Amino acid sequence: MDKALEKFGDDIAIAFSGAEDVALIEYAKLTGRPFRVFSLDTGRLNPETYHFFDQVEKHYGIRIEYMFPDAVEVQALVRNKGLFSFYEDGHQECCRVRKVDPVFEGLDVGAGSLIKWNPMANVEGQDVWKFLRTMDVPVNSLHSKGYISILVASLATRPVLPGQHEREGRPGIENLLKLENRRNHGLWCSTPHGANFAKVWKHPMLKLADKLAGSGVKVGKFRADGDQKEFSKQELQLGSFPTILFFPKHSSRPIKYPSEKRDVDSLMTFVNALR
Repeated sequence: MDKALEKFGDDIAIAFSGAEDVALIEYAKLTGRPFRVFSLDTGRLNPETYHFFDQVEKHYGIRIEYMFPDAVEVQALVRNKGLFSFYEDGHQECCRVRKVDPVFEGLDVGAGSLIKWNPMANVEGQDVWKFLRTMDVPVNSLHSKGYISILVASLATRPVLPGQHEREGRPGIENLLKLENRRNHGLWCSTPHGANFAKVWKHPMLKLADKLAGSGVKVGKFRADGDQKEFSKQELQLGSFPTILFFPKHSSRPIKYPSEKRDVDSLMTFVNALR
């Protein structure tokens, strides 16, 4: 970080998303050099993230430089395709209008001038969190609720379980049926919106996630109601909650757990018979 600030000075700025990347701001502060921070406000961030921005500004005594999407483009997108077009086109146009274009417009001489400098490229996630706790750095309150990966409010990322990558909390259960997106076996539990998953499934699903960590079997959960209800019903044949499905990494179709038993041993027997 010190080398970046020394080399580029005021021409470089920290890209801050309102998540654990606050560690970059802490490192910049520790150098004692002046630094800039910018963030992209898509207009659809979580309330907790907006509150976190305010906390960070007060904690470090800085002013975050906010970038916003073009109002005319956003109006045209919403008028022509509605508020939730990202569910239909894989987020492509929405992300272009609300994220990609505004960021490139912030560059002095266009996209070709962009240089990315990542001082934490080789730092493991758990070490980042140890650093944040040690330095008593403020963090987004969504993290304490199990939301490791933080997107916009309308996309509603899900809390993840032990052994899940942070991006597995991101939406799109349709990806579970795509072989190209599946490198491991998976045991997934469907839940309705608002279900207190951590409390209800602490025994045995959370224990099972710990037990299978590093085994090549991912344990997780996904929303199967709301905008995902029809897809879940037609493609996964789900009609009730919770339903446990095993997704073999070499098969395009999931296998439904047939028993009502929810103890760890029964679930392990099911998993071991299929992997």
